[in-house]
Amino acid sequence: METTAILFVISFFSILFLIIFEGVSLVWSLVFFAVTTSCMMGINVMLVSFIPSYFIRFGKVSTVSGLLNSTVYIGSSLAVYGLGALADSAGWSFILKFLCMVAAIGILGSLICVPRWKKFLKENG
Repeated sequence: METTAILFVISFFSILFLIIFEGVSLVWSLVFFAVTTSCMMGINVMLVSFIPSYFIRFGKVSTVSGLLNSTVYIGSSLAVYGLGALADSAGWSFILKFLCMVAAIGILGSLICVPRWKKFLKENG
């Protein structure tokens, strides 16, 4: 969970730099988007691929994997249409601020889960 929080922090600052340097350089915009996308893909792999393996002992690997995967796909589907609609109505500046807020929520969520995850690993390791 700590790694997830670190990747959310990197994403947060990458999006923040996109906000600060909006319209300044196409190259830097692409770099910041690439960093953000890479971090989000890393978070996805960690959550969807690694976490379910800790539930072998309970016979719930498929259940946990299915829940996490469905959450990812629902979120992706909502993001495609929702962010597109928001971009049309509020503009890209708003989208970047919204994504920065989402990354901040991801940081908090990850950090809140760290103690519980460590306890789970200690008890069920």
